Amino acid sequence: MFNIVVVQLYLVFYRLAATYKYSWLQYIYGNVKVLYISFFITILVFQVTTITPIIYDGAHPEEVRRLTASDLPVMAKLIEIQPSIAGYHPALAKGGIDFLLLFGVVIICLLPGIVIALLVFFSYRLRSLVVQIMLLVGFLLLPAEIFILTIYFELSWGSYAAAGCVVVCSFHMAFDSLALLYFIKPYRYAIRRKLRYFLRPLSHAVGPISTSNQHVLPSIHGKLYH
Repeated sequence: MFNIVVVQLYLVFYRLAATYKYSWLQYIYGNVKVLYISFFITILVFQVTTITPIIYDGAHPEEVRRLTASDLPVMAKLIEIQPSIAGYHPALAKGGIDFLLLFGVVIICLLPGIVIALLVFFSYRLRSLVVQIMLLVGFLLLPAEIFILTIYFELSWGSYAAAGCVVVCSFHMAFDSLALLYFIKPYRYAIRRKLRYFLRPLSHAVGPISTSNQHVLPSIHGKLYH
């Protein structure tokens, strides 16, 4: 999910560089090599930032299983059958996962203002990007907000909401691709050319309809019907 959000943000920056001739935008996001390098650096930094707290918070699996079996006796039999079961126990937490949740809540508080500013900024120039931002909000940002908030506030029905959010996020790429095909004409024309190219052998195989097999129906009021 995070990688998709980063890709979409870089798409916004690239559209800015292509639409508005700011020198620093043209240098960073108008140059393909610089764009790819900055993208991979961003991915690397955020991946390290998010994975490090999880590794720091990691506990020994045996200790996790012992505490889980003591808190939930019903799990003791399952752990006995499947000794490889491991997970997370709050008593062994060191604050890494809590930091990630707090970071997510802060980002959630900042996102509405950023999204509104982007929509206003692009509403006069790029309708396609407005639609893409709305799809980003509906299929990625809102599900991510619900996912983080249900975990942060430890809601009893949070697991059901989290599972639904993951399913909703999987639809983003499909709807985003359809929006690109609808608003950007070169993409639409390219798809048409490809379809005609692949369907051309089929049309040649069928061939034209022969007129020798047509039957003449009886005339009605002096008109012949074929």
